[in-house]
Amino acid sequence: MSRPQDTEDATLHGLAVSNNLPSLVLLVERDPTIDLNARDDFGYTPLHLAADRGHAPIVEFLLKKGVDRKIQDEDGLVAVELAEAAGHDEVARLLSSS
Repeated sequence: MSRPQDTEDATLHGLAVSNNLPSLVLLVERDPTIDLNARDDFGYTPLHLAADRGHAPIVEFLLKKGVDRKIQDEDGLVAVELAEAAGHDEVARLLSSS
């Protein structure tokens, strides 16, 4: 997976990458209309980024917020496939259930 540099920032995607759940919750509370399915410059959603890195708390939060787990990245992969490929079994189970 080609990915942006893993630097922590206050963007939706940056918070997913850095596994910063408290700041992500705050961001969503401050802007309830934020598009949690938004794609970054590489075509990844926050769910793709969190799943690929094994960030179960972020994945769980995004799923509870109703993100679309069927969105494909530029390679045609969905978040569960990224989690499986990276060996993140717990995250893959979260994405496969419900």
